[in-house]
Amino acid sequence: LIRVQSQTGSDLTASGSNDIGHSVLTPKVSSSQSSVRFDQLSHDQFIFVCVISGTDFFNGIHGLGIKKAVEFVRRYSTLERILHVLRNSGNYKVTPDFETKFRRACLIFK
Repeated sequence: LIRVQSQTGSDLTASGSNDIGHSVLTPKVSSSQSSVRFDQLSHDQFIFVCVISGTDFFNGIHGLGIKKAVEFVRRYSTLERILHVLRNSGNYKVTPDFETKFRRACLIFK
């Protein structure tokens, strides 16, 4: 069980650290409101979720926290589709250097 309480928790989880101040027993994020399962995501997709929701290396996408990021990544699945939708849907504010920063942040966790 992973209780994500900060962006730092996403960084540590994506990089493979179990030291986020809580026990790591299953691939699941739990809060007092709901839980999100990661077990059907590939390792790359899990990294996309962490980066989209925000890390020390990337501010994330406003309005996409862990729960929505998991749904988003499950729906669009590949990096190319995820980036295309974020850039072109009009629902998300992305900067001109967004894709470069997103890819760089993902590489940090590889």
